[in-house]
Amino acid sequence: MSGRLLVEGKLARGGVSIDLSVDLDLSDPVGIFGPTGAGKTTLLKTIAGLERDFSGRVEVTLQGQHETWSVPARGELVPVHRRGVGVVFQEGRLFSGRTVQANLDYAIRRARGVGRAQDVSNMVGALDIASLLQRPVESLSGGERQRVAIARTLLSQPRLLLLDEPLAANDNAHRNGLIDYLIEWREQHGTPVICVSHSGEELERIASQCLVMAQGQIVAQGKTVDVIATGGDSQTAEAAFSGATVLSADAVTGVLSVQVNPGDADNLKQIKIGDQLTLGVSESASGLSAPLQPKPGEDERESD
Repeated sequence: MSGRLLVEGKLARGGVSIDLSVDLDLSDPVGIFGPTGAGKTTLLKTIAGLERDFSGRVEVTLQGQHETWSVPARGELVPVHRRGVGVVFQEGRLFSGRTVQANLDYAIRRARGVGRAQDVSNMVGALDIASLLQRPVESLSGGERQRVAIARTLLSQPRLLLLDEPLAANDNAHRNGLIDYLIEWREQHGTPVICVSHSGEELERIASQCLVMAQGQIVAQGKTVDVIATGGDSQTAEAAFSGATVLSADAVTGVLSVQVNPGDADNLKQIKIGDQLTLGVSESASGLSAPLQPKPGEDERESD
């Protein structure tokens, strides 16, 4: 299914901030990658309409229909329930005091399509939750809650599916099965998917294109296989300055490639890979590639 998403604006609230201008082609699944605190979840919540502090524009084209979801300057803010977005958060967020079956029934009642009976049976089996249907959600483990949350969201037949670390609490066997099912489900329904994950391996399987976020901004964008290969799971590129764009960060050779606009070099302070390696930049050029060296005296511990 073709589609397009534009998010342009800022949010600053306490320790949370984003400053974005991103235009996404939703024809292929999108991954979002980056360190803890980079703003990945905040971006998903902004798209879903859950961040009222966001000041900017959210526009989407789905199923050939263009919609403006957020233009606060004109007082426009489409409520969450009218966007038709399905969100799966890492912690599940199921309806407490109800059984698993009751949670799924709620989604079925809200579903936008028809002919759901066979889908329910297939989904329950594929996600390994058949034995959980009569259990209260409070009794579920973290992985079980995630699988039920995925089923509930998919059964609501969303127009756009947003996944925020949806597999993190599951073991490898369940995680691989969930990825296979999500790929199959998307191919069958054609629903645009945006997935946040700390796992480059997961994103390579789920998403064909990927954004890298750091400090509330997009610092890299491209094909997932290329972005992950140059970034590494724990070596996501961060730009701690204005005036340059991170092109790649090779965790093996320690070489960071950046593009510098002529005349902007005076504003460059340093480039960071995680919290360990830095590079001072002082020359003006249209592009450069240089080896990274450890910052003198910097703590060697890994960051999140």
